Amino acid sequence: MNSGSDDRPYIAIISGGVGTRLWPRSRRRSPKQLINLAGGRSLIQNTLDRISPLTSPERTFVITISDQQDAVRAQLPEIPPANIIAEPEGRNTAMAIGLAIAHIAAADPNALMISVGSDHFIGDDEAYRATLRAAVAAAADGEHLVTVGIACSVPIAGYRTAVWHRLRGGFRRTAGRCRRRANTGNREPDCGDRRENCNC
Repeated sequence: MNSGSDDRPYIAIISGGVGTRLWPRSRRRSPKQLINLAGGRSLIQNTLDRISPLTSPERTFVITISDQQDAVRAQLPEIPPANIIAEPEGRNTAMAIGLAIAHIAAADPNALMISVGSDHFIGDDEAYRATLRAAVAAAADGEHLVTVGIACSVPIAGYRTAVWHRLRGGFRRTAGRCRRRANTGNREPDCGDRRENCNC
C-alpha cells in the first residue's frame, strides 16, 4: 500500500500464535509472545518498544486471537484498544496479515504497512529499524513488496526460506517462491544463498 501525506508507516504486529514449540512454558492463553523469556518485558512488549520509534500508537495494529486479546490489551496499554483485533478464527500468518491490511486500508487507503512478528528476539534494535526504514523507502512507490530475510547460520527443518539474487537498489530480489525447508534427518542442509523468512 502507498503512503499518504503522513509518511510514517502503519505497523501490524502479528500475535496469534500459541507457541506449541515451547509447551508447556507457552500455552494458548499465555503463549511465548506474552511471557517473559529473557528478563524484563515480554516478547510482544519488546516488539512494541522496537518499532515505536518508526510510527505512532494510532498507526500500530495488533492481530491476535480472541483467547489472547484481553492479555494483549493489558500488556500494550499504549495501543488504542480498537487497534488490537481478534481474528474471527485463527488461521495462519497470511490470513492475519490480510486482516490487518483490511483494517488499515479502511482507515487510510494510501497506507504503507509493515508486518512484524510478536515473538522475535532482535539483538540490534537500531540496525533492525534501519532495515525497516530502507524497506519502507523501497516500497514507497507502491510498485514493490519488500520482504526482509535473515541469513541463516543453522538451517532448521520446517522454516520457510527464499533464494535471493540480483542486487537492485540496495535490495536483493527473490528467485521463485518461499519454500518450507525439508526435514533431512541427521544431515543439516546447506544454507547456501538462502534467507529465513522473518515475517517482515
